[in-house]
Amino acid sequence: MTEPTQETMIKKTIRWTVLAIAAAALGACGGGGDSADDAVVPAPDTATPDPAPVPAPSATGVWTGSTDTLRSLTGVVLGDGTYYLVYSPAGTSAGLAGFIQGTGAMSGSMFTSANATDFSLEGAGSASATLSATVDPQQQAFNGTIGYASGPVVFETTPDPASGTAASLALVEGTYSGSVVISAGAEDAEVTVSSTGSLEGTGSSGCIVTGNVTPRTDVPAYTFSLTFGPAPCFFAGQTFEGIAALRPDGMLQAAATDAARSQGIVFHGSRP
Repeated sequence: MTEPTQETMIKKTIRWTVLAIAAAALGACGGGGDSADDAVVPAPDTATPDPAPVPAPSATGVWTGSTDTLRSLTGVVLGDGTYYLVYSPAGTSAGLAGFIQGTGAMSGSMFTSANATDFSLEGAGSASATLSATVDPQQQAFNGTIGYASGPVVFETTPDPASGTAASLALVEGTYSGSVVISAGAEDAEVTVSSTGSLEGTGSSGCIVTGNVTPRTDVPAYTFSLTFGPAPCFFAGQTFEGIAALRPDGMLQAAATDAARSQGIVFHGSRP
């Protein structure tokens, strides 16, 4: 038998060394069999993520829209269910013709009220009514029906463009020129809100009112109260309370009732 050469022995040594290294690497990676020590690769997570929660329906907020009687509408619904729906003359968005005020409550997606009063300032006086509306958080809509003895009025509204701006005295401070409307008629008026929230107003008749304005935290609107001075004020010595909203165009709209909810007033005006 021929003796292996030194070169042959070196080649065999290298080959066995390579095979040993490869076997060791394979064993370390678990590729050598079905041992319990083999690495387990987790399956990819294919679970569908939970959908984003849908907010519970709430009527609280400031809403703008219109009625099927061709009136523009601005509605303020407070956190306690008190609401004011201020409407314009039919066929135009300019001016204020009256408002509907009452208290309601949510049940599911429905907001209902049995004690609505429509304070028409176009000579029709006040009238009792009901209100029923659906709140749709996904469609961002507050739509419903106002029920009168003479028949229903349908309205559709969406969140007011100014709803993202919190109410503050710095925002509402200033002098507003416009008109005030009561059951006896309308007159030009000027109202000033100070940096501390005090309110002073003067009508073209010479009537003077004083009061205060307070920003609300539940809606981007303001609670206000005012007391009429002596004659020639039509409501001499009486105090009214209500709500005011500052529109995106700078127009201030306000509505208030007396304590008995027998009389209503509205004001709309803008700063120079």
